[in-house]
Amino acid sequence: MLYKVLFYGLTMKYFHISYILLITSVIIFNTYEENIEDNKKSDNFICNRTDESIPCDNDKKSICYNVICGLEDFPFQNDSVQFLTICNWPHKSFDLNIIEFRNLSLHEVKNEQFHNIIHNSIQKFDLRGNHLEIIDKKFIDSFHKLEHIYLSGNSYLCSEKMLDDYEWLLNNSKKIQDLQQISCGTNTSNAYYGKPILPILQFIKAAQNECPTKCSCKVTYVMQHPETGLTPFVAVNCTNIGLKDLPTNLPINTTILHLEKNEITNLTALTENKIYMNISDLYLDDNSISTIDVLEGTDWLNKFRILSLRGNQLHFVKTYILENAFEKNIYISRLHLGNNPWICECHFIPVFQELLRKYSTVITDQDMTCMLEEKRKIIYKPILSLSRIDLCKIPNTFKLEPLDILNIVLASLIVIILGKLAYDYYSFKNSGKLPWIVLKMP
Repeated sequence: MLYKVLFYGLTMKYFHISYILLITSVIIFNTYEENIEDNKKSDNFICNRTDESIPCDNDKKSICYNVICGLEDFPFQNDSVQFLTICNWPHKSFDLNIIEFRNLSLHEVKNEQFHNIIHNSIQKFDLRGNHLEIIDKKFIDSFHKLEHIYLSGNSYLCSEKMLDDYEWLLNNSKKIQDLQQISCGTNTSNAYYGKPILPILQFIKAAQNECPTKCSCKVTYVMQHPETGLTPFVAVNCTNIGLKDLPTNLPINTTILHLEKNEITNLTALTENKIYMNISDLYLDDNSISTIDVLEGTDWLNKFRILSLRGNQLHFVKTYILENAFEKNIYISRLHLGNNPWICECHFIPVFQELLRKYSTVITDQDMTCMLEEKRKIIYKPILSLSRIDLCKIPNTFKLEPLDILNIVLASLIVIILGKLAYDYYSFKNSGKLPWIVLKMP
């Protein structure tokens, strides 16, 4: 029977080579990972073509259905095939040109699954409609004459490192016939779920090419808009790289910027550089910023979502700048001002306290303290716990300052002059004598 099959295959070789795969190859299916090794050990049997399910290997509990071998505890269905191996391919007699594994449930494809198949002869590979999460570049590259590849309809795993996994798609765009239909799947909570892979790869590559030196850039989310199409959201991390100013160049569509632990002293770029208009989340913790006055009345201050200025050199802020921003900015979520050396000043802190209490859902820092001198010691007290008496009380110890001495001298001179004027007036009225200085005047 086997010889007849082989003879028939020889005569039909040049008419329909893909059909030869169905009548000459042995395909092993397994729905459970623990049975994979057993199937690999049973590579030496060939199933006879038949229309009935008959035992293929009693020891391995396999069955044959036409030329398909699988476990005997389930009837063969396309959507139940999770692992597949082609074994005992008679490559000396037949060259295979087309491989189609469509609408199965394959989770992986590897070179080990294609025993004795001459890869140089494969021209078309169709893997549509499976459950593949990733396809190794080395696997595709092993088919040197591959001209047509179909990969859509799978649940591809898309992550932050997907450019390393799928960049070969960009390099083989002419071979992949359904490149526009390949999309991300697997996890509905994934930022890329349901989005086409091709534009996401292009977004990631563009972000990396435009990324500032020593920084890292990643596409955190891709939004689908009915009119403008796909829009990426890029996050840039330039933490602890010795920056003295805000970066002048950033990837397009940067929305999140981390600049913690640098040496930045001013925020002028936020008002002058257009690339910062789209940045909604800005983290500037542990820098050397001492004022935010430059942001007064700017468009950026009226649009930002998160601004973190923890651990800087802020002693004082004009509270009306923040008050105006809170009233106009409908997007604001968080403003972090903790761990700064605020001064416990009598006129500033009471107004600042009112601002903190009014917008407590936005300014949530628990370490808002200011420096206060008590008994010749500098102590830090929670700003919201201070009373006006604590802030504005007169010091117990009197300390004479140079300005105080000058004021005393001036006051003494004024008293002396007024006293001399009163004496001269009294003397002239009683004796008629003019003051001595008047007699000396010309």
